[in-house]
Amino acid sequence: MIATENIRGKSGVYCAIHRDSLACYIGSSVNLSRRRHNHLNEARKGRDVKFHKALAEFGAHSFNFEVIELCPREQLAEREDFWIKFYRSAHGNNFNTLKTAQWPVFEKPTDEIRQKLRKAALGRKFSDAHRKALSDSHTGIKHTAQSRSNMAASHIGVKRSDEARARMSLAQKGRIVSDECRAKLRAINLGKKHSEESKRKLSITLKGRPFNPNSIAACVKANTGAKRSLETRERMRISRLAYVEKMKAGKI
Repeated sequence: MIATENIRGKSGVYCAIHRDSLACYIGSSVNLSRRRHNHLNEARKGRDVKFHKALAEFGAHSFNFEVIELCPREQLAEREDFWIKFYRSAHGNNFNTLKTAQWPVFEKPTDEIRQKLRKAALGRKFSDAHRKALSDSHTGIKHTAQSRSNMAASHIGVKRSDEARARMSLAQKGRIVSDECRAKLRAINLGKKHSEESKRKLSITLKGRPFNPNSIAACVKANTGAKRSLETRERMRISRLAYVEKMKAGKI
């Protein structure tokens, strides 16, 4: 088996094993880490598939997700078929419903098709019902410490091109956040306390961050003429006093 922290963006064959019964499901994907999350989402939606029903009934914590082998896209169907037969995962109380791998033939999209998809996504608007369904599907999700560690590790060293950063910046500048959304975000962060380990990591990140005069200028411009409530000003005053006390004590 292959360690799951090394599978980000890789293709291969995987096995999900129910720890109590040892019943298993064999599958394959061009993106193993994403496929795992897709299975969990389908289970939450109540999809009528044997494996997803088992995930919903027993809980994801009752399964071990193991990568059997890594292989290129063109070999996935062949290798998945081999392992389904090897583990007999379509027999008895196992979760595969088909005895052979069923893989559609994919063609790499052309640049023209990519451009059309990008334009369609930029102009896409979700209905209120759709947005609520998306929100409800993520409500109450709690990641384990191991899952959070894997997610953090997957983003370390990720470098985006200047073009990608420019697109992200442009998307955020045109974003309009509703008052309801602001209130929810404020309520989530009120009273939130970081652990000492989290504070240490934030400190290390900020100390190594390069000085950006344009960013400072943008912050000053955004706050010029800003009117804050008495409650907000009082919180800021207390925060500054606490910061000064830490500096005097040599903790900063």
